[in-house]
Amino acid sequence: MLLALNYMHETKQITHRDMKLENILCMPNGNDPKDFTVKLTDFGFAAHFEEGEDFSLTLGSPMYMSPEIVLREDYDRRCDVWAVGVIVYILVSGYPPFYAEKRGDLDEAIVNQECDFDDEIFEKVSPDCIDFIKKCLEKRQEDRPFVSELL
Repeated sequence: MLLALNYMHETKQITHRDMKLENILCMPNGNDPKDFTVKLTDFGFAAHFEEGEDFSLTLGSPMYMSPEIVLREDYDRRCDVWAVGVIVYILVSGYPPFYAEKRGDLDEAIVNQECDFDDEIFEKVSPDCIDFIKKCLEKRQEDRPFVSELL
C-alpha cells in the first residue's frame, strides 16, 4: 500500500484523498495465500498536485479524514498518510482509532482525542507497529511524515 502511494505521490504527483479499507484490493498471485498484490481503487477524489501545493476542498470518508480536512484547513498529500494510519489501526485492532455515532462528534474526536493504545489487543502488537501508527496519526500535518519517509 505504501509503495503504491509513494509511486502516486512522488512519481505521478497524485494524491488519493479517499484512502480507506474499501478502496484496497488484495489480488492473489497463485495458490500461496501469502503471495498477493495490493491494488488501490476508486480515484474519484484523486487530484494532481504541484510540489508545495495545498488543497482546500473538504472531501473523503469521514472516519478516514485527517484533522486538517475536518477543520477545513489547507492540506497536502499527507492526508493519505493519516488514512493509512487509520487503516493499519483498524487492521491491527478490529476497530477505528476514532469513532462516534454523530458526524460532529466524530470530527471532534479526530481533531481533539488522542489515539488510544491501552486496549489489551495492543499488548500483542509490536512497538514498531504502534510507532508507525502514531507517526501516521500525527495531528499536526507539518509533523506527519511523507510516505517516502515512512518507507
